[in-house]
Amino acid sequence: MPRFAGDVIKRRAALLREAGEVELRKYLNTQIGKKLKVIIEKNGFGKSDNFLDVKLANQGDVGEIVEVKILGVEDNYLLCQ
Repeated sequence: MPRFAGDVIKRRAALLREAGEVELRKYLNTQIGKKLKVIIEKNGFGKSDNFLDVKLANQGDVGEIVEVKILGVEDNYLLCQ
């Protein structure tokens, strides 16, 4: 397999990271309005049953599973009610 120059590799890697961010944002936006189960991992944050990061408005106990409605997206986090 041919080797590529370092600047080519870096440019392609940046393009792939950017494309990944765009696709993640699209997918996160498809979750708005849905109800998801979220396990609370630490104060104010959790992980949904489809492995997305969620900022929680109401805090519960770590390890507790709560059902939330997704209201929006901020950075790479789903925001819930």
